[in-house]
Amino acid sequence: MYKRQIYVNSFHHQAVSIIPKDFIASAISDDLVIEGMEYLGNNFILGLQFHPEITDKNNTQRRIFKRFIEYLKGRRY
Repeated sequence: MYKRQIYVNSFHHQAVSIIPKDFIASAISDDLVIEGMEYLGNNFILGLQFHPEITDKNNTQRRIFKRFIEYLKGRRY
């Protein structure tokens, strides 16, 4: 999402262990848990383990939702 580091919360014990083909780990916690991944293709596919809605007052976290809305506005059905 165009930033080197952002704060992510971590309230879970599950963790992604395999990154699928054509994805990159884009959010990794201090304890090396993958908290988010993004698809490298043209479609907007974003997998999040953390909860950005909890920290929605943070502008960086809000960008996740804004980017998703921008993507949807550009789609044709």
